This record gives sequence, C-alpha cells and structure tokens, in this order.
Amino acid sequence: MKRTLALALAPLGLVACGGTLVATHAFEMSFPDNDPAALRATLPHLVRRTTPDADLAVGVSMDGQLVAFRPSTGEVRYRVATSTTLPVHVAGRRIVVEEAGRVRILDATNGRETARLPLLGGAEPEHVIGADEDAGLLALTLAIGGGTTTRARLVTFERDGLSEEVVLDRPIGVPTVTGRHVLVPWGYQHLSVLDDDGGEEVRMRFRTDLVGHAFASTDGVWFGGPSLYRLSAESAHETPSGYSPPDLPVDQLPHLLPNAYDPPPPLTSAAHHIRLVAAPATSGVMPADGALYLVHYRFVFGLEAATGVPRWVRALPTDIVGASAFRGGVRVVGEGGESLVLDAATGRAHASATVSDRLRFVAYPRAVDVALGEPVEGERPDVRVQLLEAVQVSDARLVTGREFALGRLALLADDDATADLGLLCEDESLPARTRQKACDLLSTRPVGADHVRAQLARHGSFLDERPHPPVAALARAAGTMRDREAVPLLLEQLDDPRTPPMALATVAEALLAIGDPACTEALRRFLHLYHGDLSEPGLEGAYGAVANTYVRLGGDAALADLDALAGEPLASAATVRILRESTLRFRAERNQAAAAAQAAAVARGEEAAPPPPPPLPGHVTMDLAQPVLAEAQDDLARCLDADPARSGSARVIVIIRRSGSVEDVQAVPHAVAPCLRNRMGTLRFPETRGRGDTTRLTFTLRATP
Repeated sequence: MKRTLALALAPLGLVACGGTLVATHAFEMSFPDNDPAALRATLPHLVRRTTPDADLAVGVSMDGQLVAFRPSTGEVRYRVATSTTLPVHVAGRRIVVEEAGRVRILDATNGRETARLPLLGGAEPEHVIGADEDAGLLALTLAIGGGTTTRARLVTFERDGLSEEVVLDRPIGVPTVTGRHVLVPWGYQHLSVLDDDGGEEVRMRFRTDLVGHAFASTDGVWFGGPSLYRLSAESAHETPSGYSPPDLPVDQLPHLLPNAYDPPPPLTSAAHHIRLVAAPATSGVMPADGALYLVHYRFVFGLEAATGVPRWVRALPTDIVGASAFRGGVRVVGEGGESLVLDAATGRAHASATVSDRLRFVAYPRAVDVALGEPVEGERPDVRVQLLEAVQVSDARLVTGREFALGRLALLADDDATADLGLLCEDESLPARTRQKACDLLSTRPVGADHVRAQLARHGSFLDERPHPPVAALARAAGTMRDREAVPLLLEQLDDPRTPPMALATVAEALLAIGDPACTEALRRFLHLYHGDLSEPGLEGAYGAVANTYVRLGGDAALADLDALAGEPLASAATVRILRESTLRFRAERNQAAAAAQAAAVARGEEAAPPPPPPLPGHVTMDLAQPVLAEAQDDLARCLDADPARSGSARVIVIIRRSGSVEDVQAVPHAVAPCLRNRMGTLRFPETRGRGDTTRLTFTLRATP
C-alpha cells in the first residue's frame, strides 16, 4: 500500500506527493535500545532478495554525461546527460543522481528515469546522503546542514512511485534495504530496523563508535563508520566487536566508511582520490581475503587488513576516480577511463579495459560478487620492487603516497630493502623531505649490514663526479646493527677529508654504539690532527662527538690524553673548551655511577664494594711510559756514556708486549742498542688490552748532563 508518513520532529513545511503527512512511531526517543530478544526475532528476516549487476559501474564524465559501462570490458551501456556536481549512488538496480533542485532516479539497466524528487530549498541546500534498493523497494536519505543542526528525510519508493517519507530533526546516515526491511543509521550512534509499514522493529545504540553506514548482501548486513561491524545477535551490546583498520601514516585519510553526517564532497574534492575500501567476508568481522585497499590518487595499495603490511602496489596512468572491493579482489578505474580488476593477493589484473570517456567520478554497486576469471598479465615483480618503483614515480602530487610506499618498504624484513633505502637516501631527484625520510628509515634498519658496508666503502670525489654516499644515515644504520665489521669503513670515512664534516659526528656516535675499543687510536689521531683549527662548518660538533666517543672507549688513558691535549699551546680556544667539557662530563658521569652503585649496596645491607680497577688502556702511550722511563733514565744514560762516538743522544724504539714486558729494543746509533736492550729488558710498562700483541713506542734518550 502506497503511503506518505512522517515524524515531524522539526516541521519543515513539507508537502508530500500523494497525501498528508502523518505520524509514525519510528525514531521516537522512548523506543527501547539494544533489545536482544527483538533483534534475534528480526535477524532471520533480514535477507537480501536480489543482487545488483556485478559487471556495472556508473561514472560522471568530464563533459557532463552519466556513463554506465562494464568494468570487465569497458563497453558503454548507455549515456545520460546530467548536470550533477556531486557523487551518484548505485543503489541496487537503481541509480540516484542529485542535480540542482531535484533528485533523479534511473533504472540501472537502461538509464531511463523512473522517478524524481524535489529537493528542499532555502538558505542551505538539501543533499542526498545515501540510497539502497532491494526487490523494488528503494530507500533514500537526504539532509540539510551538518552536525547537530542537521534536518533529515528518509524517503522510500516502490516501483510505482513514492511510498513513505519520514522527517527528522537529527542526522541520518546511509541506509540499506533487505527484502522488506530498511536499516537506517541515525543520530551518530543508532541503527534502526524499519518494517515495510515504516514501524521500528528494533534499535541498536553504540556508545564507543560512530555509526553512519549500513549495507547488505545476500549473506549478511554490515554497518559502521571508522570500524566495520557485522549485524548479529551480539549487536545488541553497546560495544560489539568489529574490524578497525590499522593506523596508516597518510595525510587526510578518511574512515573506512566515510563520515555520512558531513555534507557530501563535490566531485572536484580530493576526498574521492584518497580512500580505504574493503569487502565484507562471508563470516567473521575481518574483511574478505584479509585485504584492505588504500587508494591515493594514482596509487592503489593492497595491504594486510590486520597490520597494514603491503602485499602489492600499482600506479595507474591517471588518478583513480572509482574503487570497489569484492571477495577476491578490487576494481579500480582511472580518470582516463582505464579499468582494472585486480587480484587481492598479488594485484595481478584479471580484467583490463578502457572506457572511451574521461571520468570525474565512478560508483559501483555495493557488496557484489565478481567472477575473477584468468589473469590477463604475467607474474608481477616482488612487492619490494613494486614499492621502490612507487617511491620513484615522478609526480609532485603523489608525495604523500610515495612516502607511504617508502614507509611500507621499510617494514619489510628483507636485506635488499636496506639497499633500496640506501639508494633512495642519496637520490637527488626525490623531493628533499622524501629523501630525508628514506635516510631516517635507513638509520633504523636492523638487517642488511652487507649493503650498508658496500655503500660505506664508497668515497665521494668531485673530480671523478662520484657523489658522497649518505655517510650519516649509513653510520647510524651500522650503529643500530652493532656491526663491528663496519668499524674500519667508518674509520676510513672519519679519516677522509672529503667526507662532509656534518656527517663526522654521526660516525663517531656510531662507533660508540658499536663499542669496539680498537678504534681508539684512529679517534686519537683525529683529535690531534684537528686540535689547532675547527673553523670549518660542522667540525666543532664532529670534534666534540669524537672526543666523547674516545674517552668512553679509551677510559683513563684517553682521559689523560685529552687532558694533555687541552694543555697544548697550539690548541684552539674551541678545542680546549670541547675537550674540557668532554672530560668533565665523563668524570661526572663515572662518579655518579659509582655513587649510585655504592648507595645501592648500602640499601641492600651489603658492605660497599671497593671501586673497580680502572680499565686497561688500549696501548702504551708516551704519557703512560714516561714514569717508567724517568725512573730508569740514569741507568739508560750510562749506555750513551759507554758509546765511543759520544753522540750524547739516541733514537730508541722499544717493542712492548701486552703484559707490559719488553720484547725488543732497537736504537740509532746501533752501537748503543745491545746495552739498552740489556738494561730495558727488566722494565715493566702498564698492561694493555689492545688487539695487537705488542705496542711500538719511539722516544729520544739523552745523556745525563
């Protein structure tokens, strides 16, 4: 029976086609929420009776045509002139088109107009929010304004025209129709099931999530907004379990189901180029195939629904203007008319076609089953290669999408992904912020040490037109990996005057993170080499980092060396300041650690342990050897007195074992060597912990006056 009904909570002065508006109990605030018995009684009747045409897509062309075509072949079924500037809705076997002052309802099979509805005028225009159809019953929601001041209409049509109309002073979302029932999200948190007389059978209220959409297929009903829920007996709870997409670092990323309570974005909006799509599974709450699809302008990413880890990525020649997931894959169409049907697991095309029209927007029927058929292309490259190619796409509008691909690339536990990040880190053709992000991601890689070392081994040359490798990022990566095999390469970069000074501090920090004491001699050499001049930009910071690493790896011997270096007459003021800051900081930290250990021992009731012996030096320096030689000076000078040539001095080379004993002594003039070898053989120098078995020490011995 054709009727016109309304709940005039906010009278709009409506005049409905075919009769007077009368009240109904739907949406009354006194209706009970979350009645489990009512929901269980209603669920068996929520069965979709008809299925939409799976091989259908409806687009709005650049030249003002509504174009219905087959996504599998690109064949245009029909064209209808339209002036719409807003999204169209494929509602079952109907198409709903909003134009200036009216809504046109078309037959999806042939494009013929079957009904129209005037839009309400006034200061704010009325817009279509959503629509759905099943078995000849079409439900359409419209709204004026947005937020808490929204005024809305729910209108239903039978085959022969308008059937019912409900007016609300609160917002309504996107409805769905299953058989003779209409499911309506409304008021941000409610989902109501209406019968074919417009009465409300059951109402759910959800306190923890936004509910703006409902849609149905032949095997279930789903609803949600930021998250997706399957309608079941559990839905009578205020907090049912559902699926929420993982956090994805993409600017302006909408919800899985966009906010239906906002005014619909025009066809020119970027909202139609950045979206998430997923298909409901036949059971459970996870999306079909465990797949989530991210559309970003020309890119479509196939992701693991639970984690966001990439399965594949494709770039279309033009911006994607339509996307729809199904069980088995996803369909996309580009602005240039290119249409693809892609496999969920691999992204391989199972259908590829081209529509002759340039398109602004494309809509598909919701929750349809699409037959994949055989692939129309060969195996695709590894996902790592796909992501690398996506980052390298030269389109300035795609920076966010390229950086998303870059971030997904860095998630791969693959040594070759480290090589890719190293390549991107020094790619001058990339935008500066993308290149910097690649360097930052490279710095935190836990795998791929071979690739890091291979890049570190390269040295830049201006004359040979060979660029510097990204030394800072590579050094941080080596430090993250604690890769001792990278230490010689890091030291080569430290010693290379062509290495950019701004990277030297990072090299020193990486050496400290690796913690190999064998590098202390190279650090000492650097500090002595540059102690007189730190005027080059970046060198002060590098000098301080090297001093910090040296004193922490070299212990007391390095501490004494830095003290002596700070007292050098040729040391610059900046050098003295940096060295004193390093030694003071190290001593303070060591004293604090000792005090904390002693306090902890006292708190445990233990006798305070004596302080640990100072760490052994890495090698015997002249500072360490000087007390031993000074004590033996008179005895050694007698060897010079016995020299017939009476030279008065000798150049002495002493080879000292790690134990501190003397292995050999050589001297010039040679005549004094046997005497010195005999007398120095009894000397004991400090023990060392260096890698080498011996230390070679050279000094000048002078006769006693």
